[in-house]
Amino acid sequence: MRSVKVWLPLLVALLCGVGLAAEKEGKEGKGDAKGKPMFGVLSEAPAGGDAKVLGVFKTKVKGGEEKSLNVIAANDEISAQIKELVKKGAKVKLAGELSADGASITVSKIAEPTEGKAGKGKGKEKDAAK
Repeated sequence: MRSVKVWLPLLVALLCGVGLAAEKEGKEGKGDAKGKPMFGVLSEAPAGGDAKVLGVFKTKVKGGEEKSLNVIAANDEISAQIKELVKKGAKVKLAGELSADGASITVSKIAEPTEGKAGKGKGKEKDAAK
């Protein structure tokens, strides 16, 4: 009886901890771009695909693995930006919402990342001028 009083609360705490860790990993593991921007390269959508898919976004996820997502625009303005960037094959920073299956992303913000932010890269230009 004494061991039940000790082990039962420990077992319940362990199960709750594992459940919370799995829930947190599930939320973070999806790579949801809604809160955090994702960086990658845009390319053309495969021929014969869904008309809503404007391009393919290739990015690297945790572990160095490359992942491809179908790009869908949230509105007409974003759609025009995506089409322009796909033509260039541009490196982009985007934010949006992943689909339930994780195969596509509905983009709400997209832009080309800026160079030289916070002084990065500026020193090379100065050194090259000397």
